[in-house]
Amino acid sequence: MIPTLDGVHHLKLPVTDLTRSIAWYASRLGYAVAVEFHEDGHLAGVVLDRPAGGPQLGLRLDPDRGPRRRRVRLLRHRR
Repeated sequence: MIPTLDGVHHLKLPVTDLTRSIAWYASRLGYAVAVEFHEDGHLAGVVLDRPAGGPQLGLRLDPDRGPRRRRVRLLRHRR
């Protein structure tokens, strides 16, 4: 059973991979694409509805919000 979010109308989430995110929300939580937003001929975002109820989800393509690789600097201790 998927919990409900009483009082929440919608959530807008930035994602780095729109296609993969749509598939995840569809397969795990039962969401389906209701509206697509295109910019410059490319899919830039979607609104997802859940037929069983719950808040709408807005997914917006934002590649800059993804995890960044951090450089790790190893320090050598001298004895």
